[in-house]
Amino acid sequence: MNSQSFMTEILPMNSDKVQNNMKTAYFWLTAKAKIIAEKLQSAYGGFIFEKDNLKENVKSAFYEYDALVFVMASGIAVRMIAEYISDKSHDPAVIVIDQNGEFVISLLSGHIGGANRLAEKLAGIINAVPVITTATDRAGVIAFDEFAVKNDIAIENLKELKYISSRLVDGGEIDLVTNLDTDISDKNINISEKYRGNESVILDTGMTVENPVSHILYLRPRIIYIGTGCKKNTDPLYYEQCFMNFLSSNHISPLSVKSIATIALKENESCINSLCRKYGYELEIISQSDILKCGDIFEKSEFVEKITGVPSVAESTAYIASGYGKIICGKTKYSGITFSMAQSDRRIKK
Repeated sequence: MNSQSFMTEILPMNSDKVQNNMKTAYFWLTAKAKIIAEKLQSAYGGFIFEKDNLKENVKSAFYEYDALVFVMASGIAVRMIAEYISDKSHDPAVIVIDQNGEFVISLLSGHIGGANRLAEKLAGIINAVPVITTATDRAGVIAFDEFAVKNDIAIENLKELKYISSRLVDGGEIDLVTNLDTDISDKNINISEKYRGNESVILDTGMTVENPVSHILYLRPRIIYIGTGCKKNTDPLYYEQCFMNFLSSNHISPLSVKSIATIALKENESCINSLCRKYGYELEIISQSDILKCGDIFEKSEFVEKITGVPSVAESTAYIASGYGKIICGKTKYSGITFSMAQSDRRIKK
């Protein structure tokens, strides 16, 4: 799988949308339903659409909002959204509430879209019963798509999720292959540092298995921070090729990169900005004062210091961006470009 196809399955939703308020649209048909929508809006936020032009409003909201809340019969809601449903990695959360406000149903995108947690939150506001039907929740086993959202983890091969979830729901065991710090503990999940041929979830920044004999779900935690410097007006295509070579040489998936870090002098370089836009990376600008505070822990370059005012760019920016984590690859030079790589030490929690 090439780097371009890697990026197509990255989870688009940030866990902050569940913890904080999602951009929410409310739809209603009766006076009683409108009262419920208004109560939810007052407590949670969002926008209430009028019932005129319902079909057109639902269509636009489906692509523009994080969550759609229908205070009406579930059959009406299903017919309203049916033709727009794509897949669980892109669809918004969809909630249905009966007009008496007794039940709040998570209808679509329960885990990745956050509908399950949103249903619980909205039910609490109106003192209703949240209705969660996802199999992993009913069985009381870990849902790795929800786990991924909570921990800012990209799922590389989402199609494999159903096999892992089904095995856990049926009471089977799986291996969690990782050497990262995590608090996952479950009687049906065996922690291993190596792939052993069992149904597995690999939680790693780049590990892959050639010719696996079982289903494998790859989870890529976004804990890698790339520091970089480059000559002015570096060609974006060449820069991207060097970047991908740098990742490949260090056995790192593009999905595990959280941000690209550099100095203010390089903030507007088209090659860096193009890469960030293409792959959805954050661009972090590290201040000169923060770099100077690092002292002499990185190799100095008199030439770099003369041009930029700091003795080190790639290593120091990666290190600071990672929250002063661990440098896992020092300064690597290409023609007119430097990269370095650091990994944050945040714990991955169940």
